[in-house]
Amino acid sequence: MLRKNVFVAGVALLALGAVLLGYGILTKSQLEGAIGMHDWSITWYEMNDQLGGYGQVLGTSTAPLRFDMTTVSFQGRSEHVGFMATTTIDLAEDSTVWFQIGSDDGSQLYVDGMALINNWQLQAYQTMSAELQLTRGTHRLEMWFYQWEGGARVSFDCSLPGLQDAINVAVAGGFLLALGVVIALIGFRLKPKVAQRSGS
Repeated sequence: MLRKNVFVAGVALLALGAVLLGYGILTKSQLEGAIGMHDWSITWYEMNDQLGGYGQVLGTSTAPLRFDMTTVSFQGRSEHVGFMATTTIDLAEDSTVWFQIGSDDGSQLYVDGMALINNWQLQAYQTMSAELQLTRGTHRLEMWFYQWEGGARVSFDCSLPGLQDAINVAVAGGFLLALGVVIALIGFRLKPKVAQRSGS
């Protein structure tokens, strides 16, 4: 009886985990697909001062919409350097969009010309986020960044609300699925109890 109960419990957890994993992955895919993404067009500058004053243009590059430059460097320069970057996102329907920028040192984010996040200061790496209701269609993003001295990192992320919840559901589903497999295997390997014969 114990063998059967353990095996059934494992199979039940396995099934629940598979459902949650599938739901989380599907929801994550749908939310990510609701935002049309385009690469950033980046213009790099020499920085004139620690307050973030832009100087001469150093060159250009590109980056994917979601990025995390853990070590900022352009043409071998990792100090007194910064950029102005532009891109667009396409929304399939009216949506609230979550934006996050992170930087060491300063950064700012503009959406359709409106300042949304201002983190323009000398600092160790930290992130700031905000949500904004946007209409269906194309929206222009502009991000400014500067690095003076010391550590150098910059990042950007955006998504529709619920993406992190979908990821958490998928992770939990994967854990339950794996746990269910282990428990089911334990139940399968348990030796059935052999009934003892009564003496004659």
